[in-house]
Amino acid sequence: METRKPFAGRGAFTLIELLVVIVIIAVLAGILLPAVSLVKQAAKGTKCLSNLRQLGMATLVYGEDWGGCVPRQKTRNPVTNASMHWFAVLAPYVDFDADQGDAASATEIAAQTNSVVWGCPEFTKDKSVVVALGVIGYGMNHTLNKPLNGLNSDFLTPPGAVNAVDFRLGSITNKPSRMIYGDNNGWWLGWSPDADKKRHGRSANYLFCDLHVQRVAPAAVDNCITNPAVAKP
Repeated sequence: METRKPFAGRGAFTLIELLVVIVIIAVLAGILLPAVSLVKQAAKGTKCLSNLRQLGMATLVYGEDWGGCVPRQKTRNPVTNASMHWFAVLAPYVDFDADQGDAASATEIAAQTNSVVWGCPEFTKDKSVVVALGVIGYGMNHTLNKPLNGLNSDFLTPPGAVNAVDFRLGSITNKPSRMIYGDNNGWWLGWSPDADKKRHGRSANYLFCDLHVQRVAPAAVDNCITNPAVAKP
């Protein structure tokens, strides 16, 4: 009578088989990792556009309190007389728990770094250091803040003061092509050393005075800041 041997399972993989599997995994990783990186970059760009849109809504609400004016790049707290950047002025209009503070204090830094929108996701500088210097990854169009007689000290007056020029959103011309906020490495938009016109790949994100947001190619940015009558964003 023939005796059947129990089924003998297959032994370990051969070296050739292991090498083939490793090569296949490496090829797949090489294909998928760039795609994952692009998806993450696109998500950050979308989040940035959402942040700018919320800043636009905050600007409208700020205008309701201050005669339709847009914030100044720098101003003074009407209570404490401390200097403040435009984004600290807007903080309470975006986050109800964000307090207005003085530009040199931890209060203002906390208001900005804890906010749901402050800072472009692609802006990688250390917020705890740069926020106090007025840097959150967004800048404000410098042409919307014109002090009298060219004196920077005129920026540092409470909204509505007679020795500064306030811009009302309703009277600004060329709104669809004039930027108000956007990607930048400094607190005012239009100073070339702080420009970051390719933050999101081949373009950067901006909010316009009609409150629409879009990505703009580098070649169109400067006109959208200083010469919107001929700009083609």
